[in-house]
Amino acid sequence: MHHKFSGWGWLLLGCLFFGLVIRWCALTSLVYWHDEAYTSLRIAGRTGIELHNQLFTGSVISVADLRPYQILSPDRGLGATVRSLIIEDVQHPPLYYALVWAWAKLFGSGVWAVRSLSALIGVLVLPAAGWLGRELFRDVKNSRLTSGLLVALVAVSPYQLLFAQEAREYGLWTLTTVLASAALVRSLRLNTLGSWGLYALILTAGLYTHLFTVLTLLGHGVYSLIVGGRHWRRLLNFALALTVAGAAFAPWLWLVLNPHARQGASWTAVPVPLTVTLKGWANHILRAFTLPPADYSLPPLMLYGLLPLLLMLLVYSLFYLIRTQPFSTWGMPVMLMGSAFLPLALLDLVKGGQRSLPSRYLIPLYIGLLIPIAYLFAQKVFAQKVFAQKVLSRRQRDRLIWGSLCGLFIGINVWACLGVARATTAWTKDINYNLLSVAKVINAAPRPLLVGTVFGINTGTMLALSHYLKPETRLQLIDDRYVPDFLNLPTLSDNPGSVFLLNGTMQLRFWLGRENDLTPEVTYSDLFLTLWRFAPDAEIAD
Repeated sequence: MHHKFSGWGWLLLGCLFFGLVIRWCALTSLVYWHDEAYTSLRIAGRTGIELHNQLFTGSVISVADLRPYQILSPDRGLGATVRSLIIEDVQHPPLYYALVWAWAKLFGSGVWAVRSLSALIGVLVLPAAGWLGRELFRDVKNSRLTSGLLVALVAVSPYQLLFAQEAREYGLWTLTTVLASAALVRSLRLNTLGSWGLYALILTAGLYTHLFTVLTLLGHGVYSLIVGGRHWRRLLNFALALTVAGAAFAPWLWLVLNPHARQGASWTAVPVPLTVTLKGWANHILRAFTLPPADYSLPPLMLYGLLPLLLMLLVYSLFYLIRTQPFSTWGMPVMLMGSAFLPLALLDLVKGGQRSLPSRYLIPLYIGLLIPIAYLFAQKVFAQKVFAQKVLSRRQRDRLIWGSLCGLFIGINVWACLGVARATTAWTKDINYNLLSVAKVINAAPRPLLVGTVFGINTGTMLALSHYLKPETRLQLIDDRYVPDFLNLPTLSDNPGSVFLLNGTMQLRFWLGRENDLTPEVTYSDLFLTLWRFAPDAEIAD
């Protein structure tokens, strides 16, 4: 065993070391975007309502005036963070926000500090994946190497890396999902009070991390029914563990189901064309193993070249796992993938919407994808030494081919991770993918003033943009929720300066230009961000 480990084992250790190091590299390089800005707003114990009432008044303010809404305050504790979630974001359970609040209390509220918690969680995912692999492949030939390869694939996954550098709860959801799956397999094997108690505890943590843990529970339930079979005590203990976790989560669930609760993510129910849905599903496969350069389009080379190869690898690895192992082994990855994707995909196809398109909602799917691939490569590559003889036999040639494919696959992932480390934006930044480009245009102007409203995604975008605007930039924020925005028109004067409008409504652009005899021009535009510039010699009268 030691001799077999010497070559490929060093490769796996290299992958592990690479994954550990790169999670801490360039933590501040990727743009701090809309959703992460809301993380800062929550741990500051603030609400969007409070921000709108205090700053979106039409008065001219500085970029620094947004800073108190993104840092911890001595007079606002953890209770304020939880209350802000209950008031505005109850669909986000509080565990991650409580942890990042405590982390920021120790290490500060800056971008590096809040993202470093996710990096630490991303490191913890690696031994958790090793535990899951050991539990699933206990009776498999080369079980240690198989679980080691699973850890290596998680370590070099660009998908896992991106969420290990994101100040959101998805890294913690990954950790709780992997731990809960491993704990379930262990509990069904041991059927002891301690093992089921651990499963219930991890399950509770998962529920308090992300609501879609409920979907994972459906997969766990099917897995337990089939694996438990006629062992009614195992099924009873699973039901008891589920009851304990459900009872612990009941207070927050009651808040979620409260008809008066303000729910977010309503945009997921907005219908999109079937072609967009299919492209989004294809993107899921690419994002798992490489780094697509754009979020809503697939380059032809990747679409027609790499994507089919990855699909063939996934299908064959799953087929190979199912053909050679019992349900107790292959059932878990299938349940993780199916329970995460199928309910959302079917809902989109039947009712319309885009619930299955955001990759961050499909954390268990991405975990499940790696398990059969790790098993396939482990069995094809590690079964015996490749160079046992001077003349290669057919079996040895097969090992050499599979070894080359394994190395190529790992290389693609490593290349993508290095791309993340060098990048300033990525598909995870979604609606703020090009936010730095917007900031660059504004910062290049003399004495810029940026006009913004509550309209659409502007609140979170303004918070995120404040990290990248030069200090002398002035802001005039307008609350257009209750009165027509043309009633809050900023007054322009003849003093030097440049006036910009971000994502303003057509109504606001028209009246702002009409009242000041100016014509707005688009200086930057993508699917979500449109920056209008008025006369370069105009400014807001202070």
